[in-house]
Amino acid sequence: MSPSNLISVSLISDWSWIQALFAFAIGAVTGSFAGVVITRLPQLIDSDQSTTDSSINAPNLAYLAFPRSHCFECKKTLPVHHNIPLLSYAFLKGRCASCKNPIGKSLFAIELLCAIWWCFCYLQYGLSGTSLVFSLFGSALLCLAFIDWQTQLLPDVITQPVLWAGLIASAWGLTHLPLNHSLWGAVLGYGSLWLVSRTYYLIKGQIGLGDGDLKLVGAIGAWMGPVALIALILIASLSGIVVALLMKLQGHLKSGDYIPFGPFLVFSALLIQVLFKWFVIF
Repeated sequence: MSPSNLISVSLISDWSWIQALFAFAIGAVTGSFAGVVITRLPQLIDSDQSTTDSSINAPNLAYLAFPRSHCFECKKTLPVHHNIPLLSYAFLKGRCASCKNPIGKSLFAIELLCAIWWCFCYLQYGLSGTSLVFSLFGSALLCLAFIDWQTQLLPDVITQPVLWAGLIASAWGLTHLPLNHSLWGAVLGYGSLWLVSRTYYLIKGQIGLGDGDLKLVGAIGAWMGPVALIALILIASLSGIVVALLMKLQGHLKSGDYIPFGPFLVFSALLIQVLFKWFVIF
């Protein structure tokens, strides 16, 4: 290889890493907005007990963007330099600059996870529409995981758009998943768990899975297809059992208590996407 070709390869490699860092930064910004969503959306749902997840309208959703980011304790609006994803949290040592109250660790966590996920999608799919849609898909799933863990809610206002986006992305060829596989993934994802849930209710007289879990599996199925559903449920169930046992041993989970299933479904979906690429039909 000639020196000029070596220089060309080096520049391409360097440019790829610059793009990967840019994807990381965009992911962090997306995670910053996701942090607002996981904080404000449950408040929006709880603000009116008569309001259902699916009836939240556009004027109400404006609360996700306005007012500007502020400390939830002292209510002081954050200046721009205190609102930089990841860096501000580290610089402020996880505390509000005004009142010194701790900033929720979940806000930093979702920024970091979204940043890593966007970087992974770029490295996996390159600079493409596929990379973008899977980046947004993972960000939405992370929002659902955090909300469900904190509030035991899986809002329709997120799960339904994820479902339809999966079908549309498949129809446009952005996921490399045939539309019929995407459709059957959604149908079987929701339908199979609906059958299990209703059978459990008839036998035990208790609800085993909430409707939000069924909708989430249907939405994931639209993105990953029916073949991935077996691994999805298996990994989510096993990881949920392990975490529940650990929490019981540590005294954080009492007898009769339960932990939400949504975060484990999200963990399973993202893990399959990272480690088991063959579950998505390319």
